[in-house]
Amino acid sequence: MSTTIDKIVPIASAVIKNKEGKVLLLQRSEIASYPDHWQLVEGKLEESEKVDLALKREIQEEIGGTVKVMSINTIFHNELPAKGQNYLAFRVVFDVELESEEV
Repeated sequence: MSTTIDKIVPIASAVIKNKEGKVLLLQRSEIASYPDHWQLVEGKLEESEKVDLALKREIQEEIGGTVKVMSINTIFHNELPAKGQNYLAFRVVFDVELESEEV
């Protein structure tokens, strides 16, 4: 069975670990798609935005952090039903170290 894809969405995600190796996760709001689910710090790329710059922007917007070092961890895709549409999400996941550990 084939699924119709309504939109392709590029997403940049960050694996941010503390000194104990615990990964930072954010809980989605109650009014978002997939309410109350946990996710990495991540966001959709804006039109013509480079993936590394998109992730730096998302980290600043979502947690007020500044990237010190980042490197690609993995790239994958998944189908994502949301808001009555089927999305094909292409995700670039980075390992990220922040300038400060005060997040």
